[in-house]
Amino acid sequence: MIQGRPASDEDEYLNEWSLNSLKENLTLINDILRQLMTISAAILGVSIFYEKIITNNSFKIAAISTFFVALILSFFGIIPYGSKIITNDPVAFKEQKKSIFKTKYWLAIAACFFLTAGFAIVIVHLIDRF
Repeated sequence: MIQGRPASDEDEYLNEWSLNSLKENLTLINDILRQLMTISAAILGVSIFYEKIITNNSFKIAAISTFFVALILSFFGIIPYGSKIITNDPVAFKEQKKSIFKTKYWLAIAACFFLTAGFAIVIVHLIDRF
């Protein structure tokens, strides 16, 4: 027979905190992806329609491409999870949520990378122009 001890108040607090952290992190990463999508769309629009910022076509195509990729990545990040949610196994449910978070996290990192690359292209063009 296996005997255990009741969880201490600190153990219960830490367990509840870890469960809430995962929920809060999913909400936070979704908000970040929405903001990245908004920023990417705005900068993409400015890059396409405002002719005075990027005058060289090669730089313009490169910048527009990177901003568009950032937009697409952030869009894919905010799409709701399309697979069946596991509800009958708490451990599998938690692992599924961790996997969803990890995917959204890497999409946000990639979107940030492409946004930064687009800004770098614009800055290089502006430095080259003057």
